[in-house]
Amino acid sequence: MSKPSRELIDELRREKIERAKQMGPIDRILAGPDLFDYACWTTMLGIHSQNPGITDAQALNILRERLAKREKREQMEITP
Repeated sequence: MSKPSRELIDELRREKIERAKQMGPIDRILAGPDLFDYACWTTMLGIHSQNPGITDAQALNILRERLAKREKREQMEITP
């Protein structure tokens, strides 16, 4: 299976943005978990790309480590 072209990816992204602009505030809030899942999925793809040959479990551990580091940084920014 071939990779989608950059043009196709850009077009799909534009369509997704247009749909999001048409959503109401409640729908946007409800879409949050789906967006998080999508972000995790794309990050997992990147982790696999950066670390060829790793298992899904190993990639998930790397993702969890990254999320924990991010949360720690955010907590440090909030703490006066």
